[in-house]
Amino acid sequence: MRNSTKSNFPVSEAALPPDQPAIPALLTKALIRRHYVPAGERTLDRWVSSGTFPRPDIAIGGKVRYWKRETVEAWIETRTEGGAK
Repeated sequence: MRNSTKSNFPVSEAALPPDQPAIPALLTKALIRRHYVPAGERTLDRWVSSGTFPRPDIAIGGKVRYWKRETVEAWIETRTEGGAK
């Protein structure tokens, strides 16, 4: 398994070009913004508070939050299938 980040989380290599880094299975807000949603950190916080974006799958101490890659991808799929809500 290729892991281009300094994280210990498993990564997926499926269908990735050789020059593209693998996306971790657990995502922070920074990774979500980099790979999936071009929105600011505060915007993601507001979306989570309003229920527009899913709540974190893992929260440690209220500050450290992770989303499963599948959760984010499912959210994106529902947005593209049914249009923006």
